[in-house]
Amino acid sequence: SISIKLSFFVFFLRFFIHTFLIYQPEWVNILAFLAGLSMFYGTLMLFKEREFKKLLSYFTIFQTGLLVLGIVYGTQAGVEAMLFFVLAYFFSYWGILTWFNLVETNNLEELNFKALIQKSKLLALSLIGFVFSLLGLPLTGGFWERYYLFKSGWKAEQQILVIVGILCSILAVLYFLKQFSKIFKKANPVVNHPFVLPFGLKIILIISFIGTVFMGVYPHFFKDWALQAAKVFSF
Repeated sequence: SISIKLSFFVFFLRFFIHTFLIYQPEWVNILAFLAGLSMFYGTLMLFKEREFKKLLSYFTIFQTGLLVLGIVYGTQAGVEAMLFFVLAYFFSYWGILTWFNLVETNNLEELNFKALIQKSKLLALSLIGFVFSLLGLPLTGGFWERYYLFKSGWKAEQQILVIVGILCSILAVLYFLKQFSKIFKKANPVVNHPFVLPFGLKIILIISFIGTVFMGVYPHFFKDWALQAAKVFSF
């Protein structure tokens, strides 16, 4: 599902840049408005939701707005930042979906974090990594994706969109962490059934977690890749 979404987005990127960006610049203003609206709406809806999994759905709306910024900037730096964003988002979102799959399959939704560690250290550690990356916190790919995106936007003289993105990011982080902290305060229910971790899902979880952390520690490696990939677009 996420692979299809990202593939469609890259196709849309190439189509828009080659078709509209040069010949119909008024489309850029429309996309800028939609990007700002998406960030604002996604952030606003977060404050109306209490369930952790549904929070991610509204957070995806916010993330979509951030992604579109790379097109709005209309610069090679903007496309580089967006391609970096796409890769970081792939690792973290692919990982968090796998995490939810494992938790629901093993009926662990009501466990607090301490009990989760006792059941699976990999599950507990990866949860922190994926959530931190989605929120754009340091030592994850999500931090650098926002840094590159906002930096390229400022240089492209899109300060208003950058400020909106930063403010919405801060609000989203504060509320998301408040809801996420509840997992540490839950009562510790007794779960006697064995924890089942299929080999295939374990590999996905490990790859996603390593990718998320590696992008946070060595961002320049992936930034160079994004630079080469951005060269296929003409500006």
